[in-house]
Amino acid sequence: MENDELDEMIIKAFNKRENENPFRERIDELIINLDKKRKKRNRLLFSISAFLLTSTTVLAIGFNSFNLSNVGIDDSAIELATHNGYIQTVENDFQIYNDLGIKVNSFLMDDINLIISFDFKMDSLKIEDIKNLSISDFTILDEENNIIYNDKNSSSSLTESIGFNKVKKTSNNTFTDTFFAMSENYPNSNKLYIEFNNVLFNCKKENININGMWKFEVDVPNKMINREELLFNCNQNNTVGDITVGSIKVTNSGSLIEISSNSEESLNKAKIKIKVDGKEYKITNNIFDNISQDGSDKITRFIYCNLTKYDEIDKIIVEIKNENQKGKFIYEG
Repeated sequence: MENDELDEMIIKAFNKRENENPFRERIDELIINLDKKRKKRNRLLFSISAFLLTSTTVLAIGFNSFNLSNVGIDDSAIELATHNGYIQTVENDFQIYNDLGIKVNSFLMDDINLIISFDFKMDSLKIEDIKNLSISDFTILDEENNIIYNDKNSSSSLTESIGFNKVKKTSNNTFTDTFFAMSENYPNSNKLYIEFNNVLFNCKKENININGMWKFEVDVPNKMINREELLFNCNQNNTVGDITVGSIKVTNSGSLIEISSNSEESLNKAKIKIKVDGKEYKITNNIFDNISQDGSDKITRFIYCNLTKYDEIDKIIVEIKNENQKGKFIYEG
């Protein structure tokens, strides 16, 4: 598909939305800038998709208080991590501004995933009327001032893609919602400082903005500070056509597969399968690109897979098809 055709498809899909979209201005801005930032297309497309989906329903990649079955999401990697205790609950009180109380319920952090579950309390709004929400003026830092996430300056942020899941009612005046973020390499942080000033509720009849100064400091447990990822490399020539398959990072909550090429079209058409002991692991639509800074036009794409450290891994088989060329590579740790 040509770039112009893809842009037109996005615009048409957005314009078909029947409901008023509270993120219209942001989406329009992203679409206008597509031509200016062509090399960052996948990162922009993920952002656009997240905004579009948030306007009507649960995100394609969403987590609900770490109980994914509640929202019909199949992410066995996150489920497996939490079932193995790779999650941290947080003891804190509701911080209340303008009748909206918020506190951090629990979180998960490793090299590639950061997931934060929030509890909300509100008396003046019927929870049944809330379709979804979005947090803005949102930053997450650690004790070394690493910018984990900053919604005002994505270029300085370690986070590559974000989203929120669907609001879930827990009582007459309380509900939960979960923020998820993805990176190539989050640091081994000891603390997280979470701050935001605005919550936008997309309700059935209107959109409601509530302002405040919510600030949370959470301690990261040793199991997350001292986590160790598994790195698998290929023991043979790992090139198919103009695509090179790089390393595979396996963490507590999933895997990142690295492929690179000078052709974005080749990367878009490539088909990849990941197998361990004959079992195929799901490749998701969570992808983001890094562009080489040396002027070579090399694109490195990171692809998410639901293989985790909790799976029994001896070696990983990567099968890739690029146009009419195929390759099968063995990766060992």
